[in-house]
Amino acid sequence: MMTRCLDALEMMSTEPQGLSLTVISNKLNLLKSAAHRLVKELEHEGFVVQAQDSQHYKLTTRFATLGFEHLAAIGVGDASKQSLMQLASKTGELVRMALVDEDRLTWVSKAQGASSGLRFDPEMGVDVRLKTTASGRIWLSTFGADGVYSILSKNEMNSITVNKIETFKKNKKFFLELDRTKARGYGISIDEDELGMSAIAVNIFHPTKMNWVIGTVSVAGPTARLQLKHLEAYINPLQKTASILSSAWPNLGQMDSFKTQKE
Repeated sequence: MMTRCLDALEMMSTEPQGLSLTVISNKLNLLKSAAHRLVKELEHEGFVVQAQDSQHYKLTTRFATLGFEHLAAIGVGDASKQSLMQLASKTGELVRMALVDEDRLTWVSKAQGASSGLRFDPEMGVDVRLKTTASGRIWLSTFGADGVYSILSKNEMNSITVNKIETFKKNKKFFLELDRTKARGYGISIDEDELGMSAIAVNIFHPTKMNWVIGTVSVAGPTARLQLKHLEAYINPLQKTASILSSAWPNLGQMDSFKTQKE
């Protein structure tokens, strides 16, 4: 039942209007009575509330609060805030940090450098799209082909047919781009993850364990003002910021629970 509870929480995390009991029971492959007991238990513990108008079940803020409290406890906020704000001020663009957590990369912190005009300001706490973002590509570039396929199959390819998976394995263009990304040491995405948006990213390495990536830091903004030459001008500031984040990383013992690529 614990797994079902976690599945229900994850499912509702992307549904701000909540879900009906019927939808929850169908998605969890549970009898309606069992699904009802599950959501009522979550409601009793304060993680879920039932909307009076729609009767849908949706998350309370407790779930998000626990996540932010955990990040604060391991010092992510303190370690990143000043460095990200300084880089955002220098570039005048959105600066974001993502953390490696098992087989995924998650946005956890940001600083906005643009005070007016076109701004790119996405939500935090969501998984990074790995194939099309600068951060996803620079992280994936640290794995071999089998590792890349394993990660993507768990995150972004669950609904793809066997034929499409085989086609992806033979996607030489994608893996050549990862090779180029690894060689130059930074990821680039121009009009690929979102039309009209560009980004550049570098890895944040563990301060004592060689080649152990613990996260990424990136600069992103409208393509109208961030062409390739503009993005590449941010390489040195990004690398310096990544180095600062690495050296100042708190509670390193706790980071051992994060699964990263094998050396």
